[in-house]
Amino acid sequence: MGRSMVLGKEPPPIPWPDIGRALSNVIDSEAEAHRILRRISFPENRLPRWDYSLGFWTATLRLIEVGLLDRKSVVDLIQEALIEFPGNVSLRGLLPRLQEAADPDLYPVEGGHLPWRQDVRKETDPGFPTPSRTPARAPVVLFVGSNPPGSVHLDLAQERRDIGDALRGALSRVDVQDAWAPGPGTIFNDVMRANPSVLHFGGHCDEHGCLHLHGGKDGSAFALSPQQLRDHLTVLAQDKNTQLKFVLLNACYSSAASEFIRDAGYVSIGWPNETRDSWVLFVTTKFYECLAAGRSLRAAIDMTNKTIAHRNRDASPQSSAAAMDRLIVDTPDGVSLDSIVLVSS
Repeated sequence: MGRSMVLGKEPPPIPWPDIGRALSNVIDSEAEAHRILRRISFPENRLPRWDYSLGFWTATLRLIEVGLLDRKSVVDLIQEALIEFPGNVSLRGLLPRLQEAADPDLYPVEGGHLPWRQDVRKETDPGFPTPSRTPARAPVVLFVGSNPPGSVHLDLAQERRDIGDALRGALSRVDVQDAWAPGPGTIFNDVMRANPSVLHFGGHCDEHGCLHLHGGKDGSAFALSPQQLRDHLTVLAQDKNTQLKFVLLNACYSSAASEFIRDAGYVSIGWPNETRDSWVLFVTTKFYECLAAGRSLRAAIDMTNKTIAHRNRDASPQSSAAAMDRLIVDTPDGVSLDSIVLVSS
């Protein structure tokens, strides 16, 4: 007995986020992604920019969803990915549902074209409507993690997880991107590509405000001076499309670089002295939880420092150095910390 046709009805909803995650988990290089997309005749002039794997696949699938290709193309895409990764459970689990949605016997349309939605025509059609505006870009937090050989070990992976966990409950979406083990020739390329709202450095800094990167002589740390940092950030500030709002240097002595970041036109947040890794992890969570709740940068800093002060008093009420364990902020003239938010409340 044959299957029933579902005339006049749209196909079942497609789990676009699940598809994007499944593809990004296995196809994480630009060259590999382009090669697979060419196999399904994806127009090369419409390929999204490659910033990071999940962002690329999200943008690619959005183009397919609005009609750049018909709905069978995503089935072809999954099948092509399975040729490369035949044992992937996530991709195999998605395939039957997608095959049903793309079945012309179950969901026929006139003319043989199989769009994802009956009211959306192929974007290559001259009559395809041009969107009136581009969807708002989610703010990006760029986590730069640097623990060069020979340095005291830092739990940067936990720091990165804490940021992601704190922002997962944000009032609106925030993307967290990574730049691990940066060298002097790569760190600012990473910043330019991500175009973040927040630049978060996790690592080591010396008393002179030099950030310790990878790529030094004989494999040792490279000391990026605060003057070099200022010069690069100044170039960034001259680009009208730059989204950067503030720089957080989550490292010992990092407030020594604050005036240079301020001179480049950005708010700088850092530590005034040597601090403990446990404090850094604690502060990371509190600070980003405040921002995720829609609080201003001033409120997030004040609340974080008050929490630190209370914890210091409870831990060592007689300690004269306790007050030094706080975040230091340097703000350019004309910039209000009250006006800087990561997400809107």
